[in-house]
Amino acid sequence: MNFLKIVLTAALFVAAPTWAGDLTDPQNNAIRSAKQYLNMTGFSCKGLIKQLTSSAGDKYTVDQATYGAKQAGGC
Repeated sequence: MNFLKIVLTAALFVAAPTWAGDLTDPQNNAIRSAKQYLNMTGFSCKGLIKQLTSSAGDKYTVDQATYGAKQAGGC
């Protein structure tokens, strides 16, 4: 029974930042990178996501790049 309590408590702590609306470091970084790219030159939404995910760019996941692009106003 103690094991179950520990597992449930750990699951709650892991999920807490999501419930609180906190962003992950990669999400914050993707937003910052997207804003920097938008300040340098005009990007379409698709182009910005492609740049953020490219190996020549920041190598974010598609989800992180999409989130960053949307939050930065690029989509």
